[in-house]
Amino acid sequence: SENTITRLFETIGGNREVMIDFMRSYTKDDEATLLFDGTNIFTQSSKCSYAKKGYNHGKKKTTQVNLLYVFNYSTHAPIYYRLLPGNIVDRSTMVKTIHEAGIANCTVIADKGFYSKANISFLDDNNLKYILPLQSNTKYIKESFVEQGGTEKFDDFLIYHKRPIWYKKTTLGEKSHFLYIFMDTDLKHVRESLYLEKVKGEWKGYTREKFEKTSKKNYLAFVSNLDEDPEEIYLKYKGRWEIEECFDYLKNSLRVETPYQDSNEKIEAWSFINHISLIMFYNLINQIKKKNLCDKYTPEDIINISKNIYKIYSMMDKK
Repeated sequence: SENTITRLFETIGGNREVMIDFMRSYTKDDEATLLFDGTNIFTQSSKCSYAKKGYNHGKKKTTQVNLLYVFNYSTHAPIYYRLLPGNIVDRSTMVKTIHEAGIANCTVIADKGFYSKANISFLDDNNLKYILPLQSNTKYIKESFVEQGGTEKFDDFLIYHKRPIWYKKTTLGEKSHFLYIFMDTDLKHVRESLYLEKVKGEWKGYTREKFEKTSKKNYLAFVSNLDEDPEEIYLKYKGRWEIEECFDYLKNSLRVETPYQDSNEKIEAWSFINHISLIMFYNLINQIKKKNLCDKYTPEDIINISKNIYKIYSMMDKK
């Protein structure tokens, strides 16, 4: 009944420490590489303090809650989450999340938006390795570098999905920080063509002048304390793609984009139950891979098949 479910949610949601202990059991691998990413969930709730007006990925301000997630790089499975008010940005909570999760001796790979001087200092002080992508307007990519034509400014190139990716590696400061800059020439041409088509079509906000200022967006840059081959850095970051599959499952398969929970305890319980579901979902993904069934089934296929499996008891069974 509704009352039973309400009491269950209040009981679960009031035990955050127990949730933390459970999730910490997944973060004990000292050699792990961990992926950090966040997503926003729209909500209709007006009573929960997590429901705040904030900007989503489309730059629109909506009432939402934010989820900061930690994934294991090897399995891409979710191992930890932190629920945040909708008006709080991810980078300001990375330090607290690492503390709470008890993370140590690992490599942190984050998405754009996590880089900040405070986060860099914390990671350095705690001897954590990291790969942090920079925003497209970063000052670390010099205008003189952007304006220099040709590929002579790069050290070399790698091949990714049959495309050449040019790269440049330089040192930063005195703390053994490295700047890695990559450019996908094929993607650059596609982006420029799409932008100029909108200029030609007189789309609002698209101008020839602004086109000249978008040059940095064709580069992907990272700050890291790892002194590695640039190809390794690039491939490690590109290994994040399954995270999007996780968020897609969370929002679409579970259909949790508009929670109506009216208290912090209930929304904590809602988040934790979804987290358990995600763990099961990734166990399913790994089993499909292990059985070499990826070409035949998706995880959603298995879930839909399972929904139609029933066990029927006869009166004799009950006796």
